[in-house]
Amino acid sequence: MEKSLTKIKGIGVKRAEILHAMGINTTDDLLGFLPRDYLDLTKITPISEMEAGETVLLSGTVSSDIKTRRIKNMTIYTFDVQDESPETFGKPDTVRVTLFNQKYTAEKLFKGKRIYLYGKAEVFGRFADLKSPVVETDWEPGLRAIYPLKAGISRKLISNSVKCLLFGSAAPLPQEREKALEKIEIEDVLPENLRKKYSLCSAGQAYLDIHFPFDYSQVESARKRLAFEELLFFQICLKMMKKRIQQQAAPQMKTQSLSAFFSALPFSLTEAQRRVINEAMEDMKKNVPMSRVVQGDVGSGKTAVAAALCYFAFQNGGQACLMVPTEILAIQHYNDLSPLLETFHIAVALLTGSTPAKEKKQIKQALAEGNIHLLIGTHSLIEEDVLFQNLVLAVTDEQHRFGVNQRARLSAKGKNGKAPHVLVMSATPIPRSLAMILYGDMDISVIDQLPPGRQKVSTFLLHSEYNRKMYRYVADQVNEGNQAYVVCPLVEESDNENLKAVESFAEELQKEYLPPEQVKVAYLHGKMPAKQKDQILKDFSENKINLLVSTTVIEVGVNIPNATVMIIQNAERFGLSQLHQLRGRVGRSSKKSYCFLISDTRNEATLERLQAFCQTNDGFLISKKDLELRGPGDFFGSRQHGLPPFRIADLVQDMHLFLSAKEAAEEIMKNPEWHKQPENQLLKQKAARIFIQAETQNTI
Repeated sequence: MEKSLTKIKGIGVKRAEILHAMGINTTDDLLGFLPRDYLDLTKITPISEMEAGETVLLSGTVSSDIKTRRIKNMTIYTFDVQDESPETFGKPDTVRVTLFNQKYTAEKLFKGKRIYLYGKAEVFGRFADLKSPVVETDWEPGLRAIYPLKAGISRKLISNSVKCLLFGSAAPLPQEREKALEKIEIEDVLPENLRKKYSLCSAGQAYLDIHFPFDYSQVESARKRLAFEELLFFQICLKMMKKRIQQQAAPQMKTQSLSAFFSALPFSLTEAQRRVINEAMEDMKKNVPMSRVVQGDVGSGKTAVAAALCYFAFQNGGQACLMVPTEILAIQHYNDLSPLLETFHIAVALLTGSTPAKEKKQIKQALAEGNIHLLIGTHSLIEEDVLFQNLVLAVTDEQHRFGVNQRARLSAKGKNGKAPHVLVMSATPIPRSLAMILYGDMDISVIDQLPPGRQKVSTFLLHSEYNRKMYRYVADQVNEGNQAYVVCPLVEESDNENLKAVESFAEELQKEYLPPEQVKVAYLHGKMPAKQKDQILKDFSENKINLLVSTTVIEVGVNIPNATVMIIQNAERFGLSQLHQLRGRVGRSSKKSYCFLISDTRNEATLERLQAFCQTNDGFLISKKDLELRGPGDFFGSRQHGLPPFRIADLVQDMHLFLSAKEAAEEIMKNPEWHKQPENQLLKQKAARIFIQAETQNTI
């Protein structure tokens, strides 16, 4: 089915270009272009039984002339429709229909014409209206697909094109679905034994029932089959990727003692941290590249794990690098790690886009000569002229901010064709089921303990009318030697909405609530010069700044143990997981800490969501709730695996299918010769096509 769209009758070059813009590039894509909803054409409602606000299907006769009038650039057509339902006292027996700019439809209508109408009813006693309904002159019972279309592409074009692909023509469907199924010309990529095991319909029936269903049970059966197929190919391709990683050579580490490093730490590691360090070291002792992700809630100590593994790499005579998404986070890591590691004669350097040219040149030369043992930086690390003498460990922090292409470029900097061991860290705790999808080609470690002494951050949802009282409390905290954050959603004021912006709000705080002689306030955002941001963070860490007004640039990594208050303005603008990351900037010591969500929203669902956030500090529970409410977009960020995004499968409602597809992929591929078996040939061909397409785009 991977054919050009112009092979289909009715699709020329111009229409093909519009379809390409809709993500439909091949005939296979067109079959997989699924309806976003359906018109229910299974039950006709008598006009006299219509209820106000109800979406109805009516059958009647045009009982008046078609009247036309123009208002500015709009042509309005009105006419009456009457049906055969008996007159009922106080109920309408005629409906007034209004069409806007529908000349083609109106020209087909005349008094006495039998038509069908589908739309939302407006009923006022004995009077009823339908504005902009779907108007049909023919009607077949069933569900009518509604597609997310663009100008130049009609529902009829999609429908006829799908019929061409299924039956070889755009002729009407046979009245009997069994006859329709017999005419379908699609080969099934799923072997029959697999379909039987997981109770899946054939591909032909799935596409017939998803595009031309009679009832919703057919839609659900078809969607189940297509979602399973999509998830199965995803799993097979992930396993192919993992196999390719395991075929690469990697520098093989030898057992070393980390006791000196552990003793130098100003705190004791948790059992969870030690377990994760051991899991990673066991990987690094193998001659294939480690490919491991470390998940942990905010404040769980992922950086200490990374530092221990960089020390392990140094003991084995190798270099390590740590790539992070922002300069602020890179500076924070450098300031935290260099004093510790340099006591072991581990030379640490910082490389970002703002590093002066002369210093960059010196760093790159020292790195190539092996005189720098750990390089910390941003995307600058993957520049072509950044060369290591012997890179054995590549760590990326906040992995969801990086695409697979960037990860691959970092891995390509190994020595003598050997790939470095790869560790990725994520402070976005997500359910293990979702982690299996996000990091399907990697092993997963979870730091499921917080350091002892950490207290729960008490969280409250407040209306802005409590600002004065809240900032009096902030002033009290400052008087006790503590510090605070205020997070705003914008850098500059919005003309459209009453959203807080960083610079103006910092001025407002000093003027209205926190006099400069009592509280030193500064602001921070991503558009500021790097040196200025560095100086502000330095002053804040030294308590020369009492309150920092910032955008979400401080969302990850910023570690100021003295900060005890987090205030988030316009909290309704953020997802739960992002709120959790922001809240994680406080409560990083044994001091009692607080988080205040400020929102004046009246939306009940939003208020319920924010109240639920106030009830728990468990990042895994929060991310699960966020997944249910907002979908997986926040977690995926840049695509992690390079494979096409899901078009059909839904990670919330289809998790059971994902587990079944994973089981099926393991069963198929446990036989090393699976790709040679006759029943798997179509399966192999499609999986290879997906895999090669992703590989040629340098995304895996």
